[in-house]
Amino acid sequence: MINPICDYCKNELEDFGAILLSPPNKLIVKKFHVCLTCYEKIKPKDNMKYFKFIKEDDNKWYVDLPSWEGHKEELEMVLGADTMLDLLDLNQLHKVSLSIDTSHVNDSLIELHHLYDESGGAWYELKSKYYTSFNIWLCSVVKFVYGEIPRKFYINKIENSL
Repeated sequence: MINPICDYCKNELEDFGAILLSPPNKLIVKKFHVCLTCYEKIKPKDNMKYFKFIKEDDNKWYVDLPSWEGHKEELEMVLGADTMLDLLDLNQLHKVSLSIDTSHVNDSLIELHHLYDESGGAWYELKSKYYTSFNIWLCSVVKFVYGEIPRKFYINKIENSL
């Protein structure tokens, strides 16, 4: 009989837990065994969303949002959101993948704090221990995605994403 060990807490699995697969890194995917207790701590929350942003040949950033039925131009990242993506695109690959949560996340790379609503969207202050604070505007697409204008966002970069 195989007795796997949880790769997080290092305890032997007493019941079936979960298997976590890493993002591909040079086409290698790592497999991790996770006990039920650790899985509850690390599983995605319902309000966690994942987005891919692409900088196209016109030097403009767009969110990849297949469920959007409006015009592509409405998905353009402007007024500071593009600056944030430029900062996160360290390798200048013109692609950035982010996990974005509206509930508190410890050690998030970036936090956006709501300042005020304007033109169907909202202005936010970007706060980070790695970047100087500045304001960004998110258009009404944020309301389409979240059903409201969230008061805070907790943002982390997903490394090695394809």
